[in-house]
Amino acid sequence: MKVVKCINNNVAICLDDDNNELVAFGKGIGLKKPPFEIDEAVIQKTYYGIDENYVHMINEIPEEILLLSEEIIKYAEYELDYIFSPNIIFTLADHINFAIVRCKEKLNITLPIVQDIKFLYEKEYAIGTYALFLIEKKLNIKLPLEEASFISLHIINAEARKAGEIDGYAENKVIINKITKLIENKFNISINKDDSIKYLV
Repeated sequence: MKVVKCINNNVAICLDDDNNELVAFGKGIGLKKPPFEIDEAVIQKTYYGIDENYVHMINEIPEEILLLSEEIIKYAEYELDYIFSPNIIFTLADHINFAIVRCKEKLNITLPIVQDIKFLYEKEYAIGTYALFLIEKKLNIKLPLEEASFISLHIINAEARKAGEIDGYAENKVIINKITKLIENKFNISINKDDSIKYLV
């Protein structure tokens, strides 16, 4: 395996034998100036298909939170019988990391549509509550119950990204429509979708 770019001391962007790009984790693999060949035995984890924008999150997120996020996504894949893009591991880890910071600073963000998410996305919400259980068990941090809804929204959004079915614009439209319906049901109102300024704001 060839290291082509070092992210930090323990993470690097590599090329495998078929010239496919991947993100590799391994103790000390980023200490040497690339490019160079590395023994695959020292690599602990690999992720294919990671968006470059997410790779730079790695320096901001503790490794234990990345591993925890991976465990949550594996559990979600089992429960939902669905294979997620590996990018969600990094975006979810970023969210959890920030949620822990907010919790320590006693900054609580409420989500008005919590009950709607619990009702409409029962499985995803259950995954969110399981994530809170893991966070408390492994990191000894008790996050507010609302975080289960925020985590479930990550899962819901990722499910909308089925390859070849929805492009970026259409994907956003689907998500916006779902959120709009939740708001309309919660507050018993009708949102005028033709009024583009008010609707999008």
